[in-house]
Amino acid sequence: MLNALRSEVIKQATLRSTAVYFVLLIGSLFGPIVLLGLLDADQFRLGEPQPWDMLLDGFLIFAAIAVAFTASRTTSDIKNHMTAQSFVTQPGRWQSLCAKFVVLVGFVAVSFAVGAFLIVVAVMAFGGSVSGENLAPLFAALAMGVSVAAVGVGFGALVRNSIVAVALPLVWLLIGETLVQAASAQYSVLEPAGKALLTQNYVNLGGQESVGLALAVFAAWIAAFAVAGFASNQLRDVR
Repeated sequence: MLNALRSEVIKQATLRSTAVYFVLLIGSLFGPIVLLGLLDADQFRLGEPQPWDMLLDGFLIFAAIAVAFTASRTTSDIKNHMTAQSFVTQPGRWQSLCAKFVVLVGFVAVSFAVGAFLIVVAVMAFGGSVSGENLAPLFAALAMGVSVAAVGVGFGALVRNSIVAVALPLVWLLIGETLVQAASAQYSVLEPAGKALLTQNYVNLGGQESVGLALAVFAAWIAAFAVAGFASNQLRDVR
């Protein structure tokens, strides 16, 4: 397993697009703060310490980039026959996908941490400060970021098509969940579906509402796509 992890780290570190995704991920977090500071620095300099729920305006963009990154990296390895080589050199199929989960999701988590740090730096650069009283929105964003990244890996391993693996999660995240949420508010039969949405539970967790349910929903999304991805990885032929 350690060899699989080492191989995955080296592979991701040597791809030039990894740096591009890193810049996009962290930029989606602190970029809006920099833009806001350039347009109205007095908001930071003269206002109260900024709460985290006001500083994460770019998070949904971060989530979209994260799922696109993990899904595309997973499917590109299959398309380029990298998985077939790893199956030959490793004792079991699961090691390569497990390593991919750990490394890609870990990369997204580290990118989030760096982006959050740069948010603080940006606010301080414009003469403001960040409130440390309520960190729930920050934790909620990290939980959802990790969840969508894991979903991207699992879905990529399941469908094995780069276009489908990237497009469907993005459409669902940016459009589908909004439509389901609106429908669940109108029709009681759809209320359970509304409670299982990633974005809704992100909001709930950030607002410290139904915390246990929100964490359970995130865990269920990760588990469902991990099981589907591992099953596909284990049973389907490769070349």
